[in-house]
Amino acid sequence: MHSLPVNPAYRSSVSVWLITCTFLVFCMVWVGGLTRLTESGLSIVDWRPVTGAIPPITEADWQVELEKYRTSPQYKLVNKGMTIDEFKGIFWLEYLHRLLARVLGFCFLLPFVYFAVRRAFSKPFAFRMLGIFALGGMQGLVGWLMVKSGLQNDPWVSPVKLMFHLGLATIIFLLLLWTCFSVRRMNEVASISRNSGWHYGIAVGICVMLYIQILLGALVAGNDAGLTYNSFPLMDGQFIPDGLWDNLPMWSNFVGNITMVQYNHRIMAYVLSFVIVLFCWQGLKRYPQFATWYYAVLTCFIAQFMLGVFTLLLVVPISLAVLHQANAMLLMGFCLKIVFLLRHEAQPVKENTIIHKPLSVTP
Repeated sequence: MHSLPVNPAYRSSVSVWLITCTFLVFCMVWVGGLTRLTESGLSIVDWRPVTGAIPPITEADWQVELEKYRTSPQYKLVNKGMTIDEFKGIFWLEYLHRLLARVLGFCFLLPFVYFAVRRAFSKPFAFRMLGIFALGGMQGLVGWLMVKSGLQNDPWVSPVKLMFHLGLATIIFLLLLWTCFSVRRMNEVASISRNSGWHYGIAVGICVMLYIQILLGALVAGNDAGLTYNSFPLMDGQFIPDGLWDNLPMWSNFVGNITMVQYNHRIMAYVLSFVIVLFCWQGLKRYPQFATWYYAVLTCFIAQFMLGVFTLLLVVPISLAVLHQANAMLLMGFCLKIVFLLRHEAQPVKENTIIHKPLSVTP
């Protein structure tokens, strides 16, 4: 008999802690997308994990920050002549993004120490949470390396590093969310349900495809690929556009060719449309007890598809593009919930099954 991962006396407070951290990660992804779309991410040209938490206060402080920014390629090639008030506009967004990272670190670490001292959870659970914390530290380093890539010669961050940054944030979000599901269920060590079968496998496959689609979306954003081929469903009148393999070496087309990057994102969206609709249709028949979550996935995916189309047709308005990125995280979360339910609680409804009551026998 395995012990529970979390002491029942602390179940509620640990759940609130995990939900708070998960929400903060979601907010960081949302603000990160806004930072990218407004080209604010290169406004702070150094990385000071501790002292950087204090923003400029006096006009002299602001002048120092602006002078630092004037040494960057973005100022020299894009924003030359920017006033201090204009600089403040892009500075505050990047500062908020970094501040959220610091707040998340404290919100994660301080309660963790408290719960560990109180022995609120098992050692394996504690090591899992420390692993997630280490991923968070790695995420901060990856974020700085991404910013640094735009401070060298070109005023743009590396699309590959942007993809890695968003991909790692998504993994942290999903790990926290799965852990939260486990704590709320309070029986994480239960064996995998044998009733879900192939349906469970498809659910996992959809999560993998959605994760790949998020990475492809990061490449679209990193290459500003949404500013071209602003038609739907065809790309400049073609289903398979010219120029997919223009770059050399050939592999570089998948990360740096605007045509290929947008084409891959579209094709994955079409594949997901077919798979998710079929999956939810089957799921509603087999597992009506999970209907709320299947409808949530369907609704969220339709909204995501439409947001993607209108973001493209309207040439990437910031409001729609930010919603598109945030909604992708919600969709991943809903799909992960179905995977969790199918893994632990699946009891399919058998069609054409007649339940007979036992006959009472009178002696």
